Amino acid sequence: MKTKLTIAFGVMVASAAIACWSDLSLEKVIQQSHVVVIGEITHVTTADLPKDGVLYQYDVADITVQEVLLNTLTNRVVAPKQNLPLSMPSVKNRARKSTDIRYEVGARGIWILELRDITFWATYPKDYQPMSSEKEVRQIVQKLRTDSSNNRLQERRNAVLEP
Repeated sequence: MKTKLTIAFGVMVASAAIACWSDLSLEKVIQQSHVVVIGEITHVTTADLPKDGVLYQYDVADITVQEVLLNTLTNRVVAPKQNLPLSMPSVKNRARKSTDIRYEVGARGIWILELRDITFWATYPKDYQPMSSEKEVRQIVQKLRTDSSNNRLQERRNAVLEP
């Protein structure tokens, strides 16, 4: 009986888990990104059904770029009308994490992206901004471009190029 209660309590606690992030300013989020674009998710490729022993995998969304606001990558071109691959937790995952963030087809806004391996990620709640934030995002990007004392963009560029 004690074992059953322990298991039941564990399931209740796990299902009630809440994500926890540090609250970063939008400027800090943009400083730490590689690419900032205005675009829309036009397609999502869903991962295959999980095989035995596989609990977690990723779907890939296509963000169709309307405008590039910032690209700190020297080894990757990002241009309007291009589709950027965005990895996100699969809708078919057997297990969930409290920090899972998914986006649906039609999500249009400002994408603040990090490049890892060959795909982009938007894993922090502020990595997607509605179009109502466009003026603020443009001001931050302009400040980062003109602030000669700010070396964050160069640091991000170098971090991607180093093995």
